Amino acid sequence: MRANSIFDGIDEYPSANREPFLNFLRHLLQGYKHAICVSLADRTIDWCNNTHLRGFYRDVTHLIWSNSALKGICNLYEISTPLSGFLEGFTNDQLDRAIFQYGLDRTKFPPKLYDLCHRPCVLRITYEREEYFDPEKVDDFWPVFYDRRNPVNTILDRMGISNPSTLLFPIFEKFGEASAVKSERELKDLIERNRLEWEVSHFNPI
Repeated sequence: MRANSIFDGIDEYPSANREPFLNFLRHLLQGYKHAICVSLADRTIDWCNNTHLRGFYRDVTHLIWSNSALKGICNLYEISTPLSGFLEGFTNDQLDRAIFQYGLDRTKFPPKLYDLCHRPCVLRITYEREEYFDPEKVDDFWPVFYDRRNPVNTILDRMGISNPSTLLFPIFEKFGEASAVKSERELKDLIERNRLEWEVSHFNPI
């Protein structure tokens, strides 16, 4: 018989307390590996780029249940540890159940918002902001995408992009229009000046 613990949103754990928490978890897993089962939920970008987490996952790699069907995901995102599960987006049934569990009104969702809410972070933002914004209306959607005065609970904030003016917006300007295609070589100068921000953007469904 095993005790099962679930820790959701590891990326939201206060950075000042994260290392002590992970050290505690590391010792717990190593000392009681036959008596405890731990489930961790984390954003892909945090898994890839957070120093504390990378060290933690490296130490407990041999204890992680590896889902062989997810090796392609590990290669795509350059994740060095095994994955047990990967939630890229809701199915329609999963989204409808999540909307119900959040206590939201499915009939009030504009069609484009419903499409975007297949990404769990967008559904969470909809719930936190308590509004059914319409992505087809720029003035309605822009503050949800990014708000310089209050970036919390915006799409870029949930993606881990705290200062889009240094990289993301200049990249938008270089593309010029939605149908444009640019190579990494053409964006090299911007990328090299903002390597971390580029990785955050690159690993997100932007």
